Amino acid sequence: MSVLSALRVLQTPPMFLLLALVLASAPLSALSEQVETPCQCSFTSADPPGCVAYGQLGDGNLIPWAVASQECLDLYKIKDEAIDSDLLESIFPNPDGSDGSTSGFVNFLRFEDGSVASSIKAGFPPFYEESNTMAGKMEVKDAIVVDGETITCSSDMGGSQSDCFNAMKVYFASEPGASDMAGVGQQLYNAAAVSREKEQSVVRIRLCMEGGAPECGAASEMVLKKMEENQDKYCSAFGLGPEPYDYPKCFGGGSGSAGVTSAGGDDTSPAASAKIGGAALLIFVGLSSRVVLY
Repeated sequence: MSVLSALRVLQTPPMFLLLALVLASAPLSALSEQVETPCQCSFTSADPPGCVAYGQLGDGNLIPWAVASQECLDLYKIKDEAIDSDLLESIFPNPDGSDGSTSGFVNFLRFEDGSVASSIKAGFPPFYEESNTMAGKMEVKDAIVVDGETITCSSDMGGSQSDCFNAMKVYFASEPGASDMAGVGQQLYNAAAVSREKEQSVVRIRLCMEGGAPECGAASEMVLKKMEENQDKYCSAFGLGPEPYDYPKCFGGGSGSAGVTSAGGDDTSPAASAKIGGAALLIFVGLSSRVVLY
């Protein structure tokens, strides 16, 4: 050790010297801080344990609400389902719409007549047109064209709808049909998530209005806790979603606008959900010290 280095050690206050020695001997893993922000549930079987339903109380603080179980929703007879979740996952196993089943998708178009199916059919004017006898109902056209070949669908014209649906499978099995189908899968997952988020909003309002319910477990406990902390809020505030603030999604990163602090005071922007690691550096400023992670 040089004379200059020795003098610097001797001039270092004992408390700082001890802290520096502790930091120097500690493994980097012990100095690395893990900052984990829970992600917004996609309400699919792929969700990780501990995902949440983000909301707020209108004060700019995001709240990672515990997700109410199906038992809790059933207790209050809350149901808002854009599409059956099992059916959706059987057609599109991935939330991004990839690896979808062309047969499952075409069968969905063929046999489903609800508002969701009708809106999807309306997005394929080469194949569907609005019924002349029933407003809003989409029907297969009398004839469609796939790969330059005209297929007659109307039995009155000597054709078969089965031939047309088989031709649709060919279209959706390759480009540009495959991308079109994947886009529909994404839209369906988004619609399903919106429905599930709406259910969670409604059940929080009910829990607030009725003072909680044991059947709702952690969701009920959290609502009651926030009621105690925010006695100036109406129960309707408990139904607010996270928009327009930014929040981490379990699939697809952040969503919304600029970052906002969570109810606990932590930044909930996507950067805050990352794990902070690396070496630690002890910096002395006068008689104070701070640890900087980089």
